[in-house]
Amino acid sequence: MVHNVKWVFALGVLSFIATGEQDWDDAGDWNPDFSQHREAPAREVPAREVPAGELPVGSDYVPAGMKQDYFDDVPAGDIGGYRAPTSQDFEHADGPGIWGREEVKGDTKVSYRKTRKSYGTRVQESFSGVWVGFILMAISFGILFWNEGNYLRNQILADNVEKKTRVVPDASAPFDLTKDGELVLVTGEVAGSGEAVGEVLEDGEFGVTAPDGSLELKRIVEMYQWKEVMRIEKREVRLPNNVTRVEKTEKFTYEKAWSSTVIQSANFRAKEYKNPPEIKVGQSMTFSASSVKLGGVFEIGSEFKSQIPCDTALQTKVYHYNGQAYDSNPGSYKIGDTRVIHTVAQQGLWTIMGKQQGASIVQWTDPQSSKQVALIVKGEMSLERIVNERFKNPNFYLANILRFVGFLLMWFGLSAIWGPMVAIVDFIPVVGALVGFLRDVGTFIAASVLSILTISVAWLYHRPLWAGAVVLLCLTVIFYPRAPTSVH
Repeated sequence: MVHNVKWVFALGVLSFIATGEQDWDDAGDWNPDFSQHREAPAREVPAREVPAGELPVGSDYVPAGMKQDYFDDVPAGDIGGYRAPTSQDFEHADGPGIWGREEVKGDTKVSYRKTRKSYGTRVQESFSGVWVGFILMAISFGILFWNEGNYLRNQILADNVEKKTRVVPDASAPFDLTKDGELVLVTGEVAGSGEAVGEVLEDGEFGVTAPDGSLELKRIVEMYQWKEVMRIEKREVRLPNNVTRVEKTEKFTYEKAWSSTVIQSANFRAKEYKNPPEIKVGQSMTFSASSVKLGGVFEIGSEFKSQIPCDTALQTKVYHYNGQAYDSNPGSYKIGDTRVIHTVAQQGLWTIMGKQQGASIVQWTDPQSSKQVALIVKGEMSLERIVNERFKNPNFYLANILRFVGFLLMWFGLSAIWGPMVAIVDFIPVVGALVGFLRDVGTFIAASVLSILTISVAWLYHRPLWAGAVVLLCLTVIFYPRAPTSVH
């Protein structure tokens, strides 16, 4: 009798352990109640969102150290149920920004700041801003100077590409050894040549085979999971005595989304949203052709193959969490469902620019600008169009954008340097506004002159031959002997 009881007890324990190791229910879907990987903690109710106007007087939201006696009663409708602090509470905090420390309750942080700074604080901060102004000017000089050199190097590259490129009319024709080492432009069919040696791109685990001539086959494995999204809502309330109350509330929402990595739900604010601990249906992988050729002749390097997108959809299948495939598209998905997407980079017509190296096309380095070229574009494109769209136009736009950015930094820097002059007379309404306007106009003109001067010096520095010619011309004009004028 005792012996039988022991066996029944042992079988019960084994049954309990086996049940605890299962991550899915009878339908094969993720069920956290069956999982041994995650305990089911007591549900935590998220912190209540505090509606505007419901914060009680004298609550924990009053900054530490602020005495209740210093609060003045005001109508609840005016400031949302708060009583405003008086100026005495800010005597030790003359500057702007947060007074005291942030008080936190639930997901809301409340702080107080002074709306208007005192005259002494404004003057003091303006002198501190002088250092910021010098830093901005230094950054401006650096950007403007470097930009001119970069523009020149890119322009040299564009000119060399336009002059040195040899256009190969037929990619399928035998390669010309006389062009070895030169920059070539070739248009032709790019395809994987693995089938010629019996190679097939396939994913044997899922029984998917890429079409002949494909360059790459990609398997993307994603699981349907909960995702936490946090946003911060900020609300400011003007209180008496030039004080502003700032409320920052963190709000969390939860969305269902496909993800190729496990989202750790243990870090969620709301613990009732749980994700499976792992993806059980395979892993994302990429299968690449061992050889990719242009026109069946030129072997192209990895720097070109990496630019060809693998984005043609081939097959998509959805599985339960335990790996059992759905018989048909379920329409709606459950947490833990896994989908396996197969995409392929198919053969097609491409235009490639690079260095011919024997029977291969590899990356080309311009000896003059030290910049590299490994360009591949979809379809057929002429040399003139490539030079304009890929080299000259981007270089022109980038150079002018950086020139404008450098000018703005110069202007802001000069304005900060002259800030104390405005702050000192700011207490006089008309005079302060007039001085501020004159400061802005004067610094704008000065920034324009300094920017143009910096660009000119950089232009001459990066073009030493032109600089020598300009200097020689200036010296000639200055010291050229002039014929004496006759006096009648």
